[in-house]
Amino acid sequence: MPAPAAPKPINLNVYIHRDLHGDSRLPSLREDYFSWLQTELEDLSGRTVMITFHQETGPAYLIDFKYRGDHRASLSAWKHTVLQHLEHASITLSPLDLYLLLTRDDIDSQAAGVAYLHDSFGIAATTSYRIAAHEVGHMLGALHKDGDNIFNGWWHETLMKNRDFFSFLRGNAYRFSDKNRDNIRTYLSQFD
Repeated sequence: MPAPAAPKPINLNVYIHRDLHGDSRLPSLREDYFSWLQTELEDLSGRTVMITFHQETGPAYLIDFKYRGDHRASLSAWKHTVLQHLEHASITLSPLDLYLLLTRDDIDSQAAGVAYLHDSFGIAATTSYRIAAHEVGHMLGALHKDGDNIFNGWWHETLMKNRDFFSFLRGNAYRFSDKNRDNIRTYLSQFD
């Protein structure tokens, strides 16, 4: 009897906005913002997570994207721009292909990041290590209401805790809550 096929991978395409080019954090972006997220997603989903950084190799209209302004309008424009890029490049969009614009600054005074729930598009600032992971969580079905605080010698917030309830007195758990892990597994299960 043949072994079951491995689940399809999650492909996270991170477009490094030009405002981060030359930033002192650039060499450590993968380690600081994504390596632990990759491990968390692989552990909870059983899928390989492939992260591709597009910096100088990304089309100028993606890495120079004008993201500052109303966060809802910026996300809509980002999605439209990426879809046009994919169509021009004859690339078929898969729900397991995620497109994240990583920026130096917050989008506006209300949002450091934004993403569509159960969709492939998001924008995240590097003003906190958790923002990119938080937005990827939304893309994969994680919800604010299912964020949690966990105790492991000290209180830590899971990735989906709403910014309004964030406390600098609690650490970053660098993981999704058990409920959001279930939400992500449920969403991904439809692509097996």
